[in-house]
Amino acid sequence: MSITLNVVMVLYSLGKNYAQQVLAITHLYNQLASINRTLDEKVKERTAELVQANLKLSELAEKDALTGVYNRHKFNILLEEHFSEAMNHGKQLSMMMMDVDEFKKYNDHHGHVEGDHLLRSIAQLISNLIPEGVIFARYGGEEFVWLLPGYSKQEAYLLGDRIRQRVREAKMGKNEPGVSISLGVAELTADQPVSKAMDLVEIADKRLYKSKLKGRNTITLD
Repeated sequence: MSITLNVVMVLYSLGKNYAQQVLAITHLYNQLASINRTLDEKVKERTAELVQANLKLSELAEKDALTGVYNRHKFNILLEEHFSEAMNHGKQLSMMMMDVDEFKKYNDHHGHVEGDHLLRSIAQLISNLIPEGVIFARYGGEEFVWLLPGYSKQEAYLLGDRIRQRVREAKMGKNEPGVSISLGVAELTADQPVSKAMDLVEIADKRLYKSKLKGRNTITLD
């Protein structure tokens, strides 16, 4: 009886220790599972943050910091892409170059802060007016450009002239009767010789200059 009692007590003790070990292991397992879930959540959060950061960096690399429209670097990339496609497939491609009339005088008189505000306002107005598929970018200073895939220069002219009128009607800026813009238009298939993408820019720029010579607040097609 004494031996049996001792065996029972030993078995009870072993069982109790085993149960305690099982509980301890279960507790550790639950802790580990909780830590893993927390790590998974943190990894997902961090991954999402990195994705957003990369998107932001990509956006900063192609957007103009002042106006929020495409910058010159991004425009040049898109110009080359659309130029190659138009040349290879015989598609229409037009572009316009735009300048804010007498902006330097405005900037010198009212200050750079007010000048920056004016450029942002003009860019925002035009961004809201251009159709889908038209690429709008700040080329530098007060110069902006449009790339118009599938447009003839006559169609581009009509769009540009409507926008010119809307800018004038908006009476933006502190000068009366409000700021105006001048534009020049070029087309790949109609303006010869056009052998490279920058030819379109040069033609549009020369026609913009003609608009300036004609008294500003106008658009030149030929």
